[in-house]
Amino acid sequence: MYPYRQVAGRLGSWAALLLLNPMVTVVVTFQRAIYNHLTTENGTPLLPRDGLTWYLRNIGLTFAGATALLFVALWIFGRLEDNFAEEI
Repeated sequence: MYPYRQVAGRLGSWAALLLLNPMVTVVVTFQRAIYNHLTTENGTPLLPRDGLTWYLRNIGLTFAGATALLFVALWIFGRLEDNFAEEI
């Protein structure tokens, strides 16, 4: 696992795209809970310094996106359910 800031630093202005991966928020949240250090020994930032609202917002967005995808998948499956056994 790489620290969030190391990867975000290499992406530069594209760092916001990193948050499109839903696992980034989960991994960073676990890193914050386990390590509880925001900087390394030489002062390099490891984790976002945005506080609890950053984590809650991103986990909420991840949950909302996953829930929306679940309902879309259920709707598609409901429409194609009749022909499902014939297609296999």
